Amino acid sequence: MSNAEQVTTVVEDAIIEMEVAGATIIDSVDIIDQSLLESARTLKYEFAHAFDQYLDQLGDSAPVNSLAELVATGELYPDIQNRIEERSVLDVDVESLESNTDYLRILNRRKKIKSQTLSEMAKHDLDALMYPPSRILPVEIPDSQPFEEMNCEISAHTGLPAIVLPGGFTNDGLPVGVELLGREFEEPRLFELAYAFEQATDHRRPPI
Repeated sequence: MSNAEQVTTVVEDAIIEMEVAGATIIDSVDIIDQSLLESARTLKYEFAHAFDQYLDQLGDSAPVNSLAELVATGELYPDIQNRIEERSVLDVDVESLESNTDYLRILNRRKKIKSQTLSEMAKHDLDALMYPPSRILPVEIPDSQPFEEMNCEISAHTGLPAIVLPGGFTNDGLPVGVELLGREFEEPRLFELAYAFEQATDHRRPPI
């Protein structure tokens, strides 16, 4: 069984467990095309500015004054350093973002993703969407988890609340999570659903 198939098996079992616990399941619901999600990432345009703002809040306790200074030290984990450099994160002119057409297109894509997601939830009268935050199992150190396999960016792109909880284990004992995405300002309902699922399944094991 492939890496992705193992994740799918655990998630499908979690769906059954949720249904047995009393949830009404609609499987499956088409939400967003993966290519649209990938085209709505703002990391290139926002990361350096947000990081520098964080450093400013630290004041004199900040170890460096900017992301550029941190990258220049060469002390970042190589995969992180490469990602910053390959995406030209440090080359963005923050002052011109309000007129940057590429950035503005991305923000419009995010609005579209949010609208489509909420529309599907209303169409099927859903309290939450359920999916694996990662479509593959954790990789072994020192490899890095492929960013392209992450589903958790749906919440980041839409601004909708989400919660991740234990979904179960593979035959080899690796944990697999499931994520619930809720409607706007419906965090209390997400907590109710997550708590009920955890109480019904108890998918927790102490680390070995």
